[in-house]
Amino acid sequence: MAQTIASLNGVRNYFGPQDPTHTKIPSKKVKQSTEELVVEFRYDSLPGADANDAGVLVIPAKSFIVSARLEVLEAFAGGTSYTIGTEQTVGTDIDVDGFFTAAALLLATIDTVGKWTVGTGALLGTVSSLTLDSQVVVIAAGTFTAGRARLIVEYIPASI
Repeated sequence: MAQTIASLNGVRNYFGPQDPTHTKIPSKKVKQSTEELVVEFRYDSLPGADANDAGVLVIPAKSFIVSARLEVLEAFAGGTSYTIGTEQTVGTDIDVDGFFTAAALLLATIDTVGKWTVGTGALLGTVSSLTLDSQVVVIAAGTFTAGRARLIVEYIPASI
C-alpha cells in the first residue's frame, strides 16, 4: 500500500505504512511557556533553511533559547564533526554553530547509539541573535557514511 500524506491547517495525516527512517518532518511540543522543536536527521539528509517549504518549522524571532540536546539514534561514521545552529528562513546565516560547535560534535562524541550531548553554543541562554524567524541548520565537516540523530531545541517564544 502506498503512503499518502494529507495536509490541512498545518496538520499532516498519514495513511498507509510509514517509513521509520523518514526524518524530514520536525515536530513541536508546547509545555507551559516553553516549546520544543524536534528534528530527526540522517547523515545524508541534513536540515537546512528552505524558504520554499511551508512544512519547515521555525524558531520565532526574539525567542529565548533555553537548551539544545542531541541524541544519537544510529552511530555516526566516516566524517569529522557537525555544527548545528540557525539560518533565516531565506537562507542567510544567523549562527550556524549557535547550538553545537564542531568541538562539541566530533565523531568520537557521536559514534555511540544512545549517547546524549548537551549544546554549549552561543545562542543558548540568549535572545539577542534571534531578531528574525530562524530554521535549524546542520553542517557536516568531512564525509559521513552513517548516522542518525534527534535534535531537541527548547525555547520560550517572545510575548510580543
